Amino acid sequence: MIAIVIVLLVVSAISWYELRSLRGQGKGKEITVFLALMAAGSTLFSMQLTQVDLPNPLRMAMILFEPLSNAIFAMLS
Repeated sequence: MIAIVIVLLVVSAISWYELRSLRGQGKGKEITVFLALMAAGSTLFSMQLTQVDLPNPLRMAMILFEPLSNAIFAMLS
């Protein structure tokens, strides 16, 4: 639990530093993307720290492209 608090403190410090300069330049879209990526990254890292079983992204690619691979293999053989 302490590790998650430390991660949140580090993310908050990085966000504060970066958002200060982005606000000064008036970059609204960049702020939105930055906050979304920081939220996703800190959430995934916190889940990894608590040892939640996260799916492998490669598995999704295999599920999506396996039918196409089978079709091409069937046409070539």
